[in-house]
Amino acid sequence: MCAKPIFDDDDDDAALPSAIWEPPANPDGPRAIELPPLASALEAALLAILQRPVDHELGYRDDFDRRERELRAMFARLTRIEVRQLQQCVDVRCPASPLAVAFSRLISERRRRLLEQLEAVACSRP
Repeated sequence: MCAKPIFDDDDDDAALPSAIWEPPANPDGPRAIELPPLASALEAALLAILQRPVDHELGYRDDFDRRERELRAMFARLTRIEVRQLQQCVDVRCPASPLAVAFSRLISERRRRLLEQLEAVACSRP
């Protein structure tokens, strides 16, 4: 049995289904893409920065400024996938992640700046 050409001028095939396949509509809407977990070495390095004791010789503000610079330097070396994985890990709605808990303990301005840095790094990667 031969299929009729798609571009046929006959009006006979108006009742035939389309020859172009279309995926079925997703009734649940768009799905979030599940990324693999963040590499344990990277997560451990980030946790080491976030959870280390405060250097009292520097003082709280200077110590946390140094931590922020160290985190920014780490973020700059990440691939786009690692950035997206990290963004999922530090999501405050994911309290099961030790990284999310440590990140949520930062003051809101510092956390916002770091999240903006992560987004900028992700957008700058091909």
